Amino acid sequence: MLDNGGRPLSLIGLAAGAMLAAVLCCVGAGAWAQTGLGGLDCSTHPSAAMIAGTARSLSGFDAEANGGQSLQGGTYTPPVPGSPITGTALTKLTAALTLTKQPFLDRLCLDLTHFFVDGGADKPYAFWESDSQKAAAGHDKAWVFIGLPQWALLANQPTYSGLETAISNALVNNGVISPTPPYVTKVTGTPNDQNTALLAIIAHEEGHIFAHDFLMPDDNTKTKMCKDSQPFLSTTWASYGPLPQFHIYNTPVLAVHSQHDPFPRNIARDAIANTATANDTYDSLFRNHNFVSLFAALGPDEDIAETFKYYTLLNESNTPLTSLTIAYPQPPSHSRHRQFRAKDSTPSSRDIFRDVLTNAQAIGVKRKLDCIDLNFAVQP
Repeated sequence: MLDNGGRPLSLIGLAAGAMLAAVLCCVGAGAWAQTGLGGLDCSTHPSAAMIAGTARSLSGFDAEANGGQSLQGGTYTPPVPGSPITGTALTKLTAALTLTKQPFLDRLCLDLTHFFVDGGADKPYAFWESDSQKAAAGHDKAWVFIGLPQWALLANQPTYSGLETAISNALVNNGVISPTPPYVTKVTGTPNDQNTALLAIIAHEEGHIFAHDFLMPDDNTKTKMCKDSQPFLSTTWASYGPLPQFHIYNTPVLAVHSQHDPFPRNIARDAIANTATANDTYDSLFRNHNFVSLFAALGPDEDIAETFKYYTLLNESNTPLTSLTIAYPQPPSHSRHRQFRAKDSTPSSRDIFRDVLTNAQAIGVKRKLDCIDLNFAVQP
């Protein structure tokens, strides 16, 4: 395990509709207390406006460097909260949080000590202080916080379908070959807008904090069980520890390999040979192999965070997600393979959540969503 009980957290990087390289970093867990985010009294139910009102600007904090140094004996430079956010940033954050039900707001209030809009960040992140960092910073309890880059709160922020498309594009189009990447063609139920995209980003990062508090197998006192009395990761991953201190985006965690090949990179590999093969790879990830998304297949940490994100959109949204249709990649136009005939030129598509909600075969994903549900309202 990592020093001080540390666990990696994800940073999703998107700018101008393109996925950036992202690095995973984290430190130790914060304490659960009734006085939570921004000093709010979490024994009462906070509103979306109350939580957004605790957000502060931030500059000069390097989540990647501090995450690595904390676990390697380096010097920790804690964040210094700036002024409250105002204007468009405050409006957008409030609108995104207003989409959720009260239990999600309660979780944020209790799990986090701070919420930042980080002017120096190019990607979202979640961070918690280790015991040594807490002591070095002189904090009375460990700080646990989410940092949002400024672009996530601007007018040119991607819509929800744009966000999911950018994530899928980066996972499949990995620079080795260039098939036409997957893309989201339809979103129903939840609004396909910037507010939903921002909520999805926040929910993913909160999912990593949830994972640390509940489901990552760092010790027996924190690892909560699912309804089948097995840990969340047991049916998908052959092993799941120790995780890397840094997780470069789009790099599978080979040391904690899945019980089932393939990783997302195999879709790109298969698309060179045959569109049908690539489509079969999608099926194996989404249905047979128990993953809720391509991103979830990168490693156990992302598996939990992505499942938590979709649990939020399915169950904690006031307008629940009911359909997310993804078109599978077309074959590259330059291919000389005989398999590429005219009938292969139109990509197939898959409605992930229609399958999850109505298909009896999707038992792996349903099990994970049920596991999140079982532990969602439980205090660590």
